[in-house]
Amino acid sequence: MRTETLQKLLLVLLIFLAVFYIFDFKKALKPFLKVKKTMLIEDLVSPNLLERKEAFDKLERLMRVPAARAAFEKNEDVLEEIVLITVKALNDPQQEIRAQAVKILSYQTKNVSKVVTYLIPLLQGRDKLAQSNALVLLSRLGLKARKTRVYVLPLLESESNAVRADAALALSAIDKIPDEKIRELMLLLDDADPITRRNIAKALANTGPRANEALPLLKKHVNDPDVFVRNNVIEAIKNITTP
Repeated sequence: MRTETLQKLLLVLLIFLAVFYIFDFKKALKPFLKVKKTMLIEDLVSPNLLERKEAFDKLERLMRVPAARAAFEKNEDVLEEIVLITVKALNDPQQEIRAQAVKILSYQTKNVSKVVTYLIPLLQGRDKLAQSNALVLLSRLGLKARKTRVYVLPLLESESNAVRADAALALSAIDKIPDEKIRELMLLLDDADPITRRNIAKALANTGPRANEALPLLKKHVNDPDVFVRNNVIEAIKNITTP
């Protein structure tokens, strides 16, 4: 009996020490974590391509984890700096970094208004690459980015087919493509660029029965050489023909 009592007391003591240790350990880690965040920000803007790419890869992996996102959200200054750097990266000369920037910003569901504020100048600018990446990001943010509609609509008239397709994709996610634009936009299914075909097919899939006029052209691309185009075309046909 006495032995059991001692064992219980020892267990309680060990639990107490463990809790105390963990609490102090977290406290001790705070300066270290601050340094790590500073180092990450420095690497995101590094002139060294490899360092920059690894930093964006690391940040994208972190942002996938809800607990990590929550930690960043608690530190508003750090988060705002990261968002601003990442928005600028939408215009990075390296395609892989631009793609990671789109993913990272698409995780900012609690900071959509802040992200959108930074995107508007890109939509209004003349850089077609920046416009395209901003539009793809809007298509991921969805209805929460609806207030950008007024900035996206003019891009349906862009001289760039890629931007027009991206604008259609963004509109189909944040609001809807105007009926009178569907006919001319669906012709982008015949564009030489597979990414343009993918995005316009996805936009038509999001549009559903209103894009009924596009069915003959969509059926023509069921055997498109690009697998992503084929998948989006099949989805579009299904969404258009399903009541």
